[in-house]
Amino acid sequence: VPKAGAYLADVPRMIALLKDYIQKDYKEVPKKSLIMIVAALLYLVNPKDIIPDKYIGVGLIDDADVIAACIALTKSDLAAYDAWKDAKAEAKEELLAKLKD
Repeated sequence: VPKAGAYLADVPRMIALLKDYIQKDYKEVPKKSLIMIVAALLYLVNPKDIIPDKYIGVGLIDDADVIAACIALTKSDLAAYDAWKDAKAEAKEELLAKLKD
C-alpha cells in the first residue's frame, strides 16, 4: 500500500503542529484546520473505522484517504507551519553560531 504510506508519512508533521499549538509555541493556524487535523488523527487511531485496521494493508486505505483529504484541505496551513519551523530552526542555528564565536 505505497500510496497510503505516502500520506501517512505526514502524520508526524500534523502531530507536531498540534503539539506546538497546544504548547502555545505556534498560534498561526485557523481553528477550522485544527479541527480537521484532530478529526483526521482521531479517525486514524480508531480501530473501528470504515475498513477495520485488522485487515492488514487494506485497513489503512481509508485512513490514508482521510489523512490525504485533511492534508489537501489544510495544505497552506501545513506549509505555513513548515516555514515557521524552518525559520525557528535557522534562528536557533544562527544563535548557536554567534555563541560559539
